[in-house]
Amino acid sequence: MIDDLTHGRFMKISDHTDSCGRLPDKRGFTLLELLLSMGILSIIVLIVAQIFNQTTLCWETGSKKAEQNMVGRAVTDFIAKELSHAVFDGTNINEFALTANAVTFITLDNDPTTSRRILRKIEYKFVGPPPGIIQRRSFYRDAAVPYDTGAFTIESPWIDLCPNEIVELRFYADAYVLPNLPPYVDVCLQVERKDDYSRYNGTADEALYIRRYETRAYLMSRKRYAYD
Repeated sequence: MIDDLTHGRFMKISDHTDSCGRLPDKRGFTLLELLLSMGILSIIVLIVAQIFNQTTLCWETGSKKAEQNMVGRAVTDFIAKELSHAVFDGTNINEFALTANAVTFITLDNDPTTSRRILRKIEYKFVGPPPGIIQRRSFYRDAAVPYDTGAFTIESPWIDLCPNEIVELRFYADAYVLPNLPPYVDVCLQVERKDDYSRYNGTADEALYIRRYETRAYLMSRKRYAYD
């Protein structure tokens, strides 16, 4: 019976021993192991945070650049679209005037309220030393009234067309002699953009980038329609 008990006790102990008869080691992690694992985890967190920060900066820079491109192209296309509808009847030299930073022209449109044709006088100009702003204003009158007797009515006063930092607005055209309009007018817009490097290297450095937008407005030869 003793042998059976002894044999049973050894059998129970042997259930918890390894192949060499040693009891397993139940010690926990040491302080050095904990510190080492925390250090590795901290390094991983810092790397992930740095990647996230750089990704955020790239996203913000790309968004600003895309917004600036959208505004620059929209402004040049808008000016070119209106300019492409310029008309001239050959009786008044003030109907079309083109300088390096300003343009004045007449368009022929339909009045949606009266179903009559109206002449619209539109002016664009660049104001101020760079950086400046683009301004636009317009007048209108009945197209059936003779030009010399009909007065233009103010439709829209000077308004700021583009809120960005405009460096330059220029108009280019081939040589032309009134009453003939130039075959086309090139519209060139330059906008500056500042990149703040303080978020990258901790300094107050800024870099200026000049974005250039160009488009060409082909003027329609519609001068004979002014008084139809």
